[in-house]
Amino acid sequence: MATVFELKVDRNLIDTTFEGYKLNLEKLSIEENKLPKSITHIQPGDEYYSVHHAKVFGLHNHLIKDPWNENSAYFVAEGSIFHTSVYSNTSINSGVTEVWEFPALGTVGNKGRYNYTMRFASAGVCVASDGAGSLYLVHTGDRRGEMKWKLEYSFSPIPNKKPFSVIHALHDLESPDFIGLHCLLLRVEQREDVEIHVPLPKAEDSSFVTLVEWVTFDYDGATGWSWGRIRRLAFSKGVDFASLLPKGESVAFIAQEPFAMVYDSLKPPEIEMKELEEEKESKPDYLWFQTPEDVTVYFNLPSGAIRQHINFEVHPRQIHVSFKGSPLLEGELGGICQPDASTYVLSDQKLEILLTKASGTEKWKQVVLGDSRGEETIDPSVAADIHDKLAHLTSEKIIGEDEVTQRRGFNSEQLEECDLYPAAFSFFCRMNGENHNITHRASVGSYQILFWNQTLPDMPPAVCLRYDVDGIVWQPEDVDQTTNTWKIEHVATFPALGYVQASKEQRKFTVCPEDYSYAVICDSVRHVYIYHQPSALASELRNRKNSKRVSHVARQQVVALEGNENILGIHATTKSILVITESSLYTIKL
Repeated sequence: MATVFELKVDRNLIDTTFEGYKLNLEKLSIEENKLPKSITHIQPGDEYYSVHHAKVFGLHNHLIKDPWNENSAYFVAEGSIFHTSVYSNTSINSGVTEVWEFPALGTVGNKGRYNYTMRFASAGVCVASDGAGSLYLVHTGDRRGEMKWKLEYSFSPIPNKKPFSVIHALHDLESPDFIGLHCLLLRVEQREDVEIHVPLPKAEDSSFVTLVEWVTFDYDGATGWSWGRIRRLAFSKGVDFASLLPKGESVAFIAQEPFAMVYDSLKPPEIEMKELEEEKESKPDYLWFQTPEDVTVYFNLPSGAIRQHINFEVHPRQIHVSFKGSPLLEGELGGICQPDASTYVLSDQKLEILLTKASGTEKWKQVVLGDSRGEETIDPSVAADIHDKLAHLTSEKIIGEDEVTQRRGFNSEQLEECDLYPAAFSFFCRMNGENHNITHRASVGSYQILFWNQTLPDMPPAVCLRYDVDGIVWQPEDVDQTTNTWKIEHVATFPALGYVQASKEQRKFTVCPEDYSYAVICDSVRHVYIYHQPSALASELRNRKNSKRVSHVARQQVVALEGNENILGIHATTKSILVITESSLYTIKL
């Protein structure tokens, strides 16, 4: 059973006296460098229309930071990986250098593809994807120099070369023979097309599922690298964050339930038949009710269902209804019906089948004889009549409600749209890679994820969650084997960032430097907003209106870039900000 714990806020990192950001009109120096090749941002095609796809494509950052060198960043343009950096003492950009080129895609176009992605597993290893189904293991050498990268190994981890994105990579150099190389791949798939060992987590509102592929590589001194193991996690409502934990023995993620490990190439997940039977019995495949004149049957169909997917045949004693060739209702009816007076309606993914009885006095025991998958319910009109007759016995008014209303200090009309939280609850979980069990879990509640950013090498990315109006940064670590505690430490706070970010309707990216000295938000086009942590003044100021002394001020700065190209990526260092568009790289000196 999973250990349930709470994310503990460090009150010493909360500024209870924070009064807001003060706009600083100081003009910042901006350096523009034209890119040698243009960046192509892949947009989702017509076949990628779900919320799952929106998460994968919508916030793809084309500037990839190097956790081992804060001042360096990488991007992919026309199939080539380029390096750029800023000098730490002057914040001047060193220019753009090509370090490696992906193998040619051949006849593969942009349709159905994902964007190029890459993540650094260690100071000398990079894992990259071409967005067309191929995964590349690249030796980078010492990235502080001008060394050209070298391809070590490539393969297609998903059958039929289906596309994916690389979201995290880890090379555990303390493992035997340095073989502890892992990566996480993110993709979205139709539920019926997923290769699984156990059933997928249920989903009532989508025919798609988000998958995280956990790939482990093996190394042999004679033959080199090869893939050794693939594990697959499924998330019915998408995943907001996923990362490998140190040593590569477990994975951490933030997601709404349900989720599960559904595939393991070495150790297939198991599920007891008793659990399957109980789950199957707990929810019927369809609902039905009857009146003296007819029988009505309801099926819930996957998203995207249309009339052309339905095959409907009915005879006096037989029925055949199928969806995309798979039978829904088939066999001998529980009574005699009138085929000419029977029909079906498809609306909002709900299939309603109406069977008119041949005899008005006949009561059916089942819709189809021998089919126990359905559950008979009461006629809604009868239920409404019963409710009306019993309404005088109950009241919807809470006792003492008038008194509570009179004492209420605020009402919901005072809340702004940016103060609202998601209705669903998410969980911060750790899953063991060997037994596939959730070992630790903490409720994130309905707090929004503002951003996540890897600020330390050899550590998982830190996650910034909204807490009240603030943004709180949490750094997950590995489990302490002695005490079996999973430490997720509150390491920084960005005052009022939750409120500020929610008010930015055109927001695209939010990032921060490794020292958390400021947070930066950029719009889809042109504007970059910088929010500095409160800093001490050389001398105290006094507010003329209330005589209050002010010793710290939090600055806000706004930058407007030239041109109207979409911002495709952003990276923050301690003294500068890198912003990339389709054809330009901007360096903002702080």
